[in-house]
Amino acid sequence: MAHRITFFFILLFNIGFSQTLPLIPQPHSLETHEGSFVLSKETVIIADPNLYEAKYLQEEIKKLTGLELKIGVNLTSISKIGLYEMLSGGFHNDDEAAVKFYSNTNQGKYFLNIYPNEVSISQSDPLGNFYGIQTFYS
Repeated sequence: MAHRITFFFILLFNIGFSQTLPLIPQPHSLETHEGSFVLSKETVIIADPNLYEAKYLQEEIKKLTGLELKIGVNLTSISKIGLYEMLSGGFHNDDEAAVKFYSNTNQGKYFLNIYPNEVSISQSDPLGNFYGIQTFYS
């Protein structure tokens, strides 16, 4: 009986105080805020229409929801999903930091921001787009 009570409290503690979300791939860091993004027929994908990852995102959303989202660079909408390339990475002329960030050991890095009217996936390479999209699906 004592083992059951101990197990119950450990389980309750883990559920009540766990701050991780079931995201794949697991992010390096995570901040959560109130609010949510809702896909609708007005949602557009802001990206180069020839970008493989944009087409992949469009196809997967269609499979999951039936929504056929438009892809384009200059589309305007209240609701959008943007795939953005990090050109400067915010390094402010710090060449050493930029080289370190863009080195092979940092492939697949991305920033995923979800706001009520926009999902933004910023990355430095195609793998970052893919990982960002996978986390967004989670």
